[in-house]
Amino acid sequence: LAIVHDIAEALAGDIAPSDGVSKAEKHRLETTALAEMLGRLGTDRGVSREMRQLWEEYEAGETSEARLLKDMDKVEMILQAHEYEEDQPTMQLGEFFQSVEGKLKTQTGRQWADEIARRRAEAQQRRRQQQGEEDSKDSNNNTLLQQQGGFR
Repeated sequence: LAIVHDIAEALAGDIAPSDGVSKAEKHRLETTALAEMLGRLGTDRGVSREMRQLWEEYEAGETSEARLLKDMDKVEMILQAHEYEEDQPTMQLGEFFQSVEGKLKTQTGRQWADEIARRRAEAQQRRRQQQGEEDSKDSNNNTLLQQQGGFR
């Protein structure tokens, strides 16, 4: 189910909520991509049929497996956003976290997202503390420089 879900994204792209693509357009792009991919499989119609059924199961989100996978897709997105923020501290990707709020359907998905949000909050707090320490050092250096008469 997970692999088949990613097949459509391989051609259509992994469309994020911040991309501004409607749900209907995203579905159309992925359906077209899946049809193209299945067409490449050739004459084995049984495999094509099974892959299409799995993709439709995911899209419908009616089975427990599909709901969990949909949640994990969202969890992976916010984990990646958190990692980008960690690697590039000036990057703020809160819109990715906001796009997931209230949309997770499984307890597992909510627990994992809560853990990522907790770690993100801790990292943001650390960055604020470090920035405060740097600002304090800069202020102290400026005061000392002024007391010494500046940059003569």
